[in-house]
Amino acid sequence: MFKNGGLLYKDYQAHFMVMERSRDPKTHEVRYPVKRTLPGGETDPAGMEIDLWVRSKESNNKNFPPLETFVHLFWDEVTWR
Repeated sequence: MFKNGGLLYKDYQAHFMVMERSRDPKTHEVRYPVKRTLPGGETDPAGMEIDLWVRSKESNNKNFPPLETFVHLFWDEVTWR
């Protein structure tokens, strides 16, 4: 993972996904699995979002999730060109 051309994390596990919108566009609240109010049940097929997770192998039970390093970035506005 890089930031402004500088290496932040090397040899970390990563997960990247593009999916139907699962967050409220104003509050960013994730409604599922309890509140199913979106047109697709848990997701809104009219919107897209991108999630990126970067995590260390080392655990740390003082953190949530219990990892030494966990970075979760999401983009709730996706434009395909």
